[in-house]
Amino acid sequence: MSKYLDELGIKSIVGLNKWFQNELKAAGKTVEMECVKIEKGVNIFWAVKNKLHKHEIQCSVIYVMQEEDLKNALDLILNTI
Repeated sequence: MSKYLDELGIKSIVGLNKWFQNELKAAGKTVEMECVKIEKGVNIFWAVKNKLHKHEIQCSVIYVMQEEDLKNALDLILNTI
């Protein structure tokens, strides 16, 4: 069953950044990345080998983002490392 961000204990964009860093650390990876709240969702930026990558998760409010959105973004980041 899918969980929303607030059900995962993520209450802010700072919490979202921490979630990604914890997941990357658990996967044995490190990458400079930043989540930025925008009007229609969240942009995730990360850099690998001097190349900037971006992924947008669209949602009306950050708290309605679902766990699958986060896992898809995490997979995308891991696939570029």
